[in-house]
Amino acid sequence: MEIKFESPQQEALEIALETRRKILEGKTNILEIIRRCFVVANNLSKKEDLKWIKCEMDGSWTKEETPSYRKLSIPLTKKFSKEDKDFESIHVKSAISSLEYHFDKKDNITLCDIGAGKEYLLRPDHDKELIDRIINKCLTFLTECVSELQYSGYVQSIFENLRKFVDKKLLEFDKNISEELNSIYLNLISNNSSDWIKVPHSCRRILKFVADKVFPPSEDKYKTPDNREWEVKEGNFLNRLICYAYSDSISKTSISEISLLEKYFRLFNEEVQNGEHKKEISKEDASLIAVRTYLILSEIIKDFK
Repeated sequence: MEIKFESPQQEALEIALETRRKILEGKTNILEIIRRCFVVANNLSKKEDLKWIKCEMDGSWTKEETPSYRKLSIPLTKKFSKEDKDFESIHVKSAISSLEYHFDKKDNITLCDIGAGKEYLLRPDHDKELIDRIINKCLTFLTECVSELQYSGYVQSIFENLRKFVDKKLLEFDKNISEELNSIYLNLISNNSSDWIKVPHSCRRILKFVADKVFPPSEDKYKTPDNREWEVKEGNFLNRLICYAYSDSISKTSISEISLLEKYFRLFNEEVQNGEHKKEISKEDASLIAVRTYLILSEIIKDFK
């Protein structure tokens, strides 16, 4: 039965932890390790790591790309060369499957560098050294991913509780809002950049939805305790949310806190409007807009009946 994960990040963490444990216990082979690293890197959208992992899988290293951990000092057979040196340092570009096969068979591999007119002998002990280096590279990668995911997982758990609270309150207002809530989540986890621009659209619609519930539009201006007058018509949904914050929180929240909230609204509105007019935004910007939307909503609807 296939295990279902709540997110690609959760699957990546599970795989990283299990693979790291197997490496430390010596219970897995290099092919399995590198394939698991591929899934982890792909789930976390680690493009730079995907490059070296794919090269390890298929042996597609170029001379310039071959990393230092693949550089070995191996004997020169002198079949093609008349140099006196018995050993030279070369970058071994063989695919992992080839290295492991010859290591298991205890075979020597002859590597030819036709351009330089040289032939090298790769023995099983060289295979073992190279395989160990690749495993160490994978172990470092997996450990970094575990640290990243476990820390972010703690932060995510805080936000997840906030998200659940806000979603529950919004669904009490109107179950149809679930479509917009799902849209934010699905577009954020997408790896397609054209989906991220949809996040600000959903955030604006949700904020207007809440404004309509807590502070319906009016043709008359609204005066806050600091004697400022606000337009609170249909399109002024951010003004209406600010006015609601004043009217509902004045006895419980200091004026300075409301003032900070107002500045936060303005900053947020500028970011969302910029997102609305751009053809593309980064995933990070889309995520920040979503987080700020939930922070604003949690403050606005926490006491609303």
